[in-house]
Amino acid sequence: MNRVAELASGSMLSQLTRSPLLRVPLVVAVVLAVQTSIASELRPFGVAADLMLLLSVAGGLVSSPERGAIAGFFIGLSFDLVLQTPFGLSALVYSLTAFALGYLRLGIERSGWWMRVLAVALASAVAVVAFALLGSLFGMTRIVNVHLLHIAVVVAAVNAVLAAPALGVMRWALTAEGT
Repeated sequence: MNRVAELASGSMLSQLTRSPLLRVPLVVAVVLAVQTSIASELRPFGVAADLMLLLSVAGGLVSSPERGAIAGFFIGLSFDLVLQTPFGLSALVYSLTAFALGYLRLGIERSGWWMRVLAVALASAVAVVAFALLGSLFGMTRIVNVHLLHIAVVVAAVNAVLAAPALGVMRWALTAEGT
């Protein structure tokens, strides 16, 4: 009976909304909807933006390597549900990228804001190339071609432009209030 009273008073619901267990899926669902509807249609220089990669990169930069990797895996797995690529490929690449950035986080945070933007851009470009190389190992033919560098540069540039809001959103999503 005590739990029912807690839930009715809003205390339990308030605690739940402060938790990353609710915030991260909420952010992922919203960004996935934007990715599949708007971002896939807006193609700067002929390349679709990868907002889901941006989320996982930002998650790695604002949290620990483990928490970033878990968020990156969840983000990538969510994206894999709508892609026509080998299932789990995005989850693998995104989690490894977020994990690596989690380790580099302290050195990057001590530098200026521009270093975070540069880290987002570089990590995005590396992740695009890693996705293509791993995809070719899993049977995605013709994914590694002369346009791969163009795709990596455009995704890196778009993600650099959107780095500040993504870092803020993922900082909010991955940290519980009061910690």
